[in-house]
Amino acid sequence: MDTSVVKVTPYNEAAEQSVLGAMLLDRNCVGSVMQLVQSTGFYDPRNKEIFEAVLDLFNIDKPIDVITLAEQLKRRGTFDKIGGEMYLVEIATAVPTSARKCLFLKLESLISFIGLSFKNIKLIKVP
Repeated sequence: MDTSVVKVTPYNEAAEQSVLGAMLLDRNCVGSVMQLVQSTGFYDPRNKEIFEAVLDLFNIDKPIDVITLAEQLKRRGTFDKIGGEMYLVEIATAVPTSARKCLFLKLESLISFIGLSFKNIKLIKVP
């Protein structure tokens, strides 16, 4: 009888999507996020790929929105792999209000302070 224990890395899809959504809503968030998060902090490979594509756009000073992100993912050959338009729209709507964006900015300071990756974050709801 196999009594080995399988450990699963904690993962919060909503936290990852909120970060990416904030980056799509406000280019100014990208620099802040880059200082706190690396692509290896994303558990979902789709989110990791989207994060890297956003950084590509940011680094070449291109606008960051769903359209330019889709084009960049196509250039990288990963557009269909991440789920195409449907998943990008889901990401873009993951941070629907400015209140949530402000909360995210506070969360990122906390992340930096305690040195966690998104794998360990629980999403806080805004009242």
